[in-house]
Amino acid sequence: MPQKYIFFDIDNTLFPTSQFLVRADENAINAMISRGLACSFDDAMERLRKIQEKKGSNYSKHFDLLVKETNGRRDLKIVAAGIIAYHNTKNAMAPYPEVLGVLMRLHDKGHKLYIATEGIEIKQWDKLIRLGLDMYFDKVYVAKQKNRAFYEHIMKREKVAGKECVMIGDRPDKDTWPAMLAGMYTIRVKRGKYEKESARGKAHKEICDLRNLPEIIEKL
Repeated sequence: MPQKYIFFDIDNTLFPTSQFLVRADENAINAMISRGLACSFDDAMERLRKIQEKKGSNYSKHFDLLVKETNGRRDLKIVAAGIIAYHNTKNAMAPYPEVLGVLMRLHDKGHKLYIATEGIEIKQWDKLIRLGLDMYFDKVYVAKQKNRAFYEHIMKREKVAGKECVMIGDRPDKDTWPAMLAGMYTIRVKRGKYEKESARGKAHKEICDLRNLPEIIEKL
């Protein structure tokens, strides 16, 4: 079997990001209410969601805005309580149950494993290290925006052709469609926040989890 260059997204591919974010936000809200956030849990969650939608996931002052909007003034004690509870939730981070076994099997077969993800680089490294996955990957590529040019850049850096590459991720618009345009074989993992999202261009293969990934790769 020819060696493959296999690229993984992180969020909702290796790690249940959507579930974690909900749990972390809930823990943060409870902590802030216990320190004086003047609203109910449901109201706070609704306000936080609106702030997150408006400011984006990488904005660092979500809790500051929530406290100011709710209590009418800045209160760093409440903000700090939320931040601590949020980050304490990270201690329970774990990859999907099948991930470690799958990565080991692919590595033992001689394939080269990479991360190809979008976001802030230090945050993505934080996830990989907390999940205990960083040592399984030959290289980590992080883009501000995942598009066709990003995947073409990766292949150029690795000096490989698209037919030698497999891209695995949950988002059609970020993972499979632009990678397909760049010439890669694509596998969409249909779970997490985007599992019901319709695809602009259907991936070569769609799966619900990674359990059968080594067998799929072996047949390519």
